[in-house]
Amino acid sequence: AKRYSELRLAILLSSPSAFGSSHAMESIFTQEQWQQRVWRNGVTVFVCIARPVASETAEVPELGEFDGEWVGAATVFGPVPKDDYQLVPESGSPEAGADDEETKWQMTGLFTSPEHRGKGLAKRLIEGAKAYAGIQTPDRFRMRIIAHPENLMVVTLYSRLGFVYVARVTGTEAFTTNGDAALI
Repeated sequence: AKRYSELRLAILLSSPSAFGSSHAMESIFTQEQWQQRVWRNGVTVFVCIARPVASETAEVPELGEFDGEWVGAATVFGPVPKDDYQLVPESGSPEAGADDEETKWQMTGLFTSPEHRGKGLAKRLIEGAKAYAGIQTPDRFRMRIIAHPENLMVVTLYSRLGFVYVARVTGTEAFTTNGDAALI
């Protein structure tokens, strides 16, 4: 949770308009609160870790699985029961399938450090999250994201990876569906 919090806080400083939360809000979280955010039931956090590359003149030290510079992350909630997943009718969201027909997933908090952008890491995080949901429930799954419509870079990225616009939500609904109701 400590490494995740360090990465998240750095991202909130470098890209303050990309998230509904803020550095000021999250920098006061205790270590216990960070652990609760990362280790919740039904939550999977994906991370991208940069590691040194061996060259002819330098050896790479033996690294543990999570050693290296954390440079990106995404969080997935799921599977989410239909009653919790379905947005209010006013949103325009299509009706989700029954729980025995499909599983439902929510992806949130996608970010990469500015130094590592443009290298396909966000795409790999999204593809990894989709693959994870597909492995958990290979028959049929639905995954959604909630993004600010003016964040064109993110909206375009998700669109290229098969996501389609289906609904509008309020800020409160976005916080709630992204697992951050406590921040409201």
